[in-house]
Amino acid sequence: MATRESRRPEFAGRETLFKDVGDEHTCGGLTTQHTSGARATPVQRALLSKAEEAAADEAAAAAAAAAAAHRRHQLIVALLAADVGNGQGPQGKKQRDTEFDWAAHVARLTAAEFKLRYRLTAEAFYRLLARIKPHLCVSEKQALCSKGTLIEPATKLAMSLRFLAGGAVLDIKLIYHVSKSMVFHCLWLVVDAINLTYPIEFPIDDVERLKVYVRPVRPRLQAAHTL
Repeated sequence: MATRESRRPEFAGRETLFKDVGDEHTCGGLTTQHTSGARATPVQRALLSKAEEAAADEAAAAAAAAAAAHRRHQLIVALLAADVGNGQGPQGKKQRDTEFDWAAHVARLTAAEFKLRYRLTAEAFYRLLARIKPHLCVSEKQALCSKGTLIEPATKLAMSLRFLAGGAVLDIKLIYHVSKSMVFHCLWLVVDAINLTYPIEFPIDDVERLKVYVRPVRPRLQAAHTL
């Protein structure tokens, strides 16, 4: 009676070859190499089935994540489209800018913080304000019509001193609730008021008086020149 190998000579020795290869690449009794022509063992078929199941699970998870991301994107687009009609932005309904409260601002500052911010003590600040205030006051009707809001003289002086102390315009406009152009408007208003209140004459033609002005500064200039 003919054996299976004799009936199909093309498979003769294939099982032996597969067994030899499996023996050479065995880890814990299980073969790690699969040849396309050899017959897989039950263990190999079980491992292959588990790998296919894992791949299918990964594909399903990826598809679910993509679908969830698509739903989130559609929800965001729908919310943004609804907010456009209501005058809202991504961060919610826009808040109208409120007027700056000078009294509340000063109450939050210590004496040291006030001097650090405005380079003057509170006493010197209000003494200067009292001198230049007539040049800073305008009628409430004129202020509301021309700029849209009423700005106290103290706030005008504070903005100007903060700018002259090195403050950035963008920061000043946010702190005092004004526009960028209003910062510069108040700055030159205060400068003109100080020039009118404290007239300063520079003796350009008086050499002796110029020496008096230069004398306190000369040592610092010489020290800076030697560096």
